[in-house]
Amino acid sequence: MSPVLQLKAIDQDNSSTPAGQIVFSIVSTHNKFQIDPKTGWLSTNKVFNRDEPDREKEVHVTVKASDRGRPSLESVCTIAVRIEDINDNAPIFDRAGYEIPVAQDTPEGTQIMRVSATDIDEGDNQKITYDLMARAYEADIEYFRWDDKTGVVWLNKKLDKPVGSVFVLKATAKDGGLPSKTSEVDVSIDVKESNNKPPIFRQVIHI
Repeated sequence: MSPVLQLKAIDQDNSSTPAGQIVFSIVSTHNKFQIDPKTGWLSTNKVFNRDEPDREKEVHVTVKASDRGRPSLESVCTIAVRIEDINDNAPIFDRAGYEIPVAQDTPEGTQIMRVSATDIDEGDNQKITYDLMARAYEADIEYFRWDDKTGVVWLNKKLDKPVGSVFVLKATAKDGGLPSKTSEVDVSIDVKESNNKPPIFRQVIHI
């Protein structure tokens, strides 16, 4: 339960008489708010969800101030309550894992892949930064550079590994929430044969 605001109402009648004593109540049918009938403090009664499927970004609640006179007189107002986002979702990668083939003679500076993740929170809670690290051999990460904002990965230096070698890496996506949430995914980069080799006849026929 969290306090939202304290409602104030004025009655011109003498406050020492029933006609001047104010009672607060909620008119709306939903049960996500409660109000103290004497103090007018409006509080949440349940947890809201800004994300899917509820998308409760702004909730309206109608409250009533009535006196104890006979007959009772009343006034009604509707309050729009904006629900702030909390960082309750971690980034989600668009793949369960990345397996990327790279030709052995790929030039330095070539873009070879891009990792991508999304976060259904909002604001800074939705902003993602990427990192890439080696799982097996620390020196493997020297072959690559990446943009921490876009997730684009380039070849950082010439591949001097034999065909069939595999770089076993890990990509992480971290959101901008406080505290932040992080997800990770495996990345395998396979060194393949060059695609630039000329065709070779398998047999020479003499005529």
